[in-house]
Amino acid sequence: MVENHPKRAGGSEAIRTSYAVGLQYQEALQDYFETKENVRSDIIVDVIEKNTTTDSNLLNVFHEKTNKEIIDKKKYQEILHTQISEAMWNLFQMYSSNNKNNFVDSLNIGENIIPEFFSNLYESYLQTCRITHPEIKDLTLFLNYLIKNELLPFSKQDLQQYLRQTKEISFDSSNIEKRAIELYDIISEFLGKLNNFQIN
Repeated sequence: MVENHPKRAGGSEAIRTSYAVGLQYQEALQDYFETKENVRSDIIVDVIEKNTTTDSNLLNVFHEKTNKEIIDKKKYQEILHTQISEAMWNLFQMYSSNNKNNFVDSLNIGENIIPEFFSNLYESYLQTCRITHPEIKDLTLFLNYLIKNELLPFSKQDLQQYLRQTKEISFDSSNIEKRAIELYDIISEFLGKLNNFQIN
């Protein structure tokens, strides 16, 4: 600090002593900011190097962008309806097998309907729209994106429950008819919700 006086004082005013920042402080301040800038850039480089080894899927899961325009809603809706129709055909095959008492066939068809529905939806959308956006670059991220943006009539918990229920249906011969009918009902409910779903 250096002593600093006003350039002039009025006739009746006392001259006050004040202080200003001196040249040494200015130099010290400049050194401080240069040092901070160097430290900051070192940290950034270090973080970037560490992130290159991190699974990019994990990074994308925490990506908060919610722009619905990543998905072309018109094309998505067309693909969704096509996939619902295909899944309904498979459900009809289950129904037909149950009516013929071919419960093992019914279970074989049914256990794959929901996983194949989502897999086909994803593959068809990518082939049609040729999008490689990081938020939808794999099936899990794609489904998370659809749920987050209300492009499916399910919550994440709903989907997990449907998938778990289809896997829990066993081929134990003692109760095979009951299990085939239960699986048929689960898939009917799932497809019913999809069929009545309207995208805003």
